[in-house]
Amino acid sequence: METSLVPEQLPLAALLLVASISSSLAGFWIVRANRPARAAFVSAIAAFTFALPVIFAVAHPHAPAWLKGVVVLLCPLAGIKLIDASLGAECWRGRPLRQWIAFWLNPYVLCHRRHIMEPPHDRATSFKLLARGLLEIAAGSVVLSWAFQQELGRYSFWLDHGVKLFAMYLIVFDGMFVALTGALRLLGCNIMDQSHHPIAAVTPADFWRRYNREAGRFLYEDLFKPAGGLRAPVAGILLVFLINGLLHEYLATVMIGSITGCQMMFFGLNGLAVAATFRFQPRGLVAILSGILTLAFLFFTSVLFFTAADQFLPWYSHGSVVH
Repeated sequence: METSLVPEQLPLAALLLVASISSSLAGFWIVRANRPARAAFVSAIAAFTFALPVIFAVAHPHAPAWLKGVVVLLCPLAGIKLIDASLGAECWRGRPLRQWIAFWLNPYVLCHRRHIMEPPHDRATSFKLLARGLLEIAAGSVVLSWAFQQELGRYSFWLDHGVKLFAMYLIVFDGMFVALTGALRLLGCNIMDQSHHPIAAVTPADFWRRYNREAGRFLYEDLFKPAGGLRAPVAGILLVFLINGLLHEYLATVMIGSITGCQMMFFGLNGLAVAATFRFQPRGLVAILSGILTLAFLFFTSVLFFTAADQFLPWYSHGSVVH
């Protein structure tokens, strides 16, 4: 059966993205309002942007996964950025509209006030980061393509999971963030490191400090610190992972069309592990053993994360062990 290169759902997706962009631009003036008015406006706009993917999913439940993914990932981004801008409103006092537009157009910057303190980086180092990231992405793409062709699940689910997890580490969990850091710095952005060798983590807490550092900055500045920060670290950590789990469960539910609970379980387990290890700093042989145990923990718990993805994008060649 022939399918159109342009999905019929594209007009609505474009309309919703424009609505998200418009609300984000309006935020430039909203963050200058007094605190009660700012909180009311930002809450309303954030709720609106998070509702847009639901509108799309209800209107087009059988839309291509890639198009649904674009709407699910980009529309709520405006709400997330507005929350950060509202909590750091002082940062925007006197700044021109063009800086706000640049902030919105860069989907990898969520916590603007942290990046403006970053010093410039030399072009040679930035180019090396870009080259390393692109090399990782290329290598991971080869491994992932091979894994799908071989249908490794017929031999072992864990082999299938392990090879694809390694490929995704190279493509997304490290390679993409490294390449973006180098590319954005070459373009003149004083961006902070987006990844710091997550595979070298020696504890679960260390892993989450190293991986997707921009999301970590947003959660730290806009959730952990307001919740008490280091005065009540365990409660703050558990709250961060609860909110992160709810966010991922929401995104997965919109993509799948039903609630699985897998994302909540994944982030719940990791939140408990981070709360238990956030002050643990092993050295020597203890660090090596702890690092191995950390990778094993992430290897097994990540099945929950990918099981949700398997519902809308067949990931495992012979299904997941989680039902």
